[in-house]
Amino acid sequence: MLFSIYRRIGLVLGLSLLLVNAAYSYTLLNSTLWSVNGHLYQVYGGSSSWEDAAAFANTVTVPGFYNGYLATVHSADENAVITSLLTLPAWLGGYQPPGELDPNANWRWVSGEPWTYTNWYPGQPNDYLGPGSEQYLVIYTNGMWHDYPQGTRPSFVVELNPVPDPASIVGLGAGLAGLLLRRRKR
Repeated sequence: MLFSIYRRIGLVLGLSLLLVNAAYSYTLLNSTLWSVNGHLYQVYGGSSSWEDAAAFANTVTVPGFYNGYLATVHSADENAVITSLLTLPAWLGGYQPPGELDPNANWRWVSGEPWTYTNWYPGQPNDYLGPGSEQYLVIYTNGMWHDYPQGTRPSFVVELNPVPDPASIVGLGAGLAGLLLRRRKR
């Protein structure tokens, strides 16, 4: 009886996951694990708006990693790693808040990390279609960035952060406890 209940729950969960993923028709084109930061980068193909790509990225799960998000870039090396995966222009996790009329102002990462590095193509960002018209970030196969309007792109890059090894968490906790005890003795 108990096995039958677990089997039904498993079937319902499996079908639910299948239905959620069926709503998206994306194909994993390329991926790499970057040893410098331990992050996994995956490029998906399939025509997508920035919002749909961002929503899908949040559903990507890989054992040993937190859920994904549209990729963020913080150095020339990271930009090169992502560029090496591309065969088509791709959405990244950069955006401007709605209503921002200055093409250079208030760019943000979906992860909330600081906007510290850019690789804009000369003359970009430019809101080519008018003020506030291009508020999403696209990376081209040459590694250069463009601001882009809401519309579709042929691919997007998902980034996943590693889940810390339980042993390192225990070590960190022991180290913090030792510091607290040392402070109390003074």
